[in-house]
Amino acid sequence: MKKIYFCGLFLLSGCAIQPEYYLHSQNISLEGLPGYTDVLYQDKKLKPQFGSMDDEDQTPNFNQQNFQLSRSWDNQELIIRKKGFYDYHLKLDSVLTSEPWATAEYLTDERAYFPVLGLLVPTRTIKEVISAPSYLVLSVFSLLTFSPVDFTEYSIKTGISLINIPKDVVLDLYNIISVPGTTLINPWTEFDYNHIIILEPTEQLKQLCAIQNGAFISNDGCLACTDTSIVLYATEEECAKCPNRQWDKGKCLIK
Repeated sequence: MKKIYFCGLFLLSGCAIQPEYYLHSQNISLEGLPGYTDVLYQDKKLKPQFGSMDDEDQTPNFNQQNFQLSRSWDNQELIIRKKGFYDYHLKLDSVLTSEPWATAEYLTDERAYFPVLGLLVPTRTIKEVISAPSYLVLSVFSLLTFSPVDFTEYSIKTGISLINIPKDVVLDLYNIISVPGTTLINPWTEFDYNHIIILEPTEQLKQLCAIQNGAFISNDGCLACTDTSIVLYATEEECAKCPNRQWDKGKCLIK
């Protein structure tokens, strides 16, 4: 309600609303997948993109793989396959999208999400229609008070507002026309899924690793606790076998 109120005060805030359009494909980011791991979708092997940036610290995360999938109204599934582990079936639940279909831009260059019905309000046109006579009054006042600098400034702003009115009318009409367009063109669904993958080892791998001292099972296989890999993905139980490591949301980190 606060954002709507501020956009109502268009002259003060300079709020400009515009539609948002989205692709019908979705980026699926899976964390914890090492090399030599196959990801299958509808019986087809997907080609991953490695070395994506982590959102938190903006450093390369080479344990993350990205895939582009078309959105669907039906639930889908990824099958993650790696030697020594059971197939991992990742559910992709199709849910209604939470993406906003309109954004507002302020004079401060701040952008905020806005209800799509806000596109029906011709904020640009109203702003300029009010700004033009306001600047004209200020320029006349400046002339009467013998302020040539202010008179010049407000006169220029009056002219700019008058010139902007036709342009803003077109932009506002575009926004109004685009309201049904955003609901027709934008996708209505997106996939909801667990992005951290912890693979389940086969019994053979468990037995092989159990006879090794100072070892544990991660998504990379049976490794020594002293392995130089700073980040490995494993269950909390497996990570607890290493006194020099600590578990954090799927990551088995060196202390």
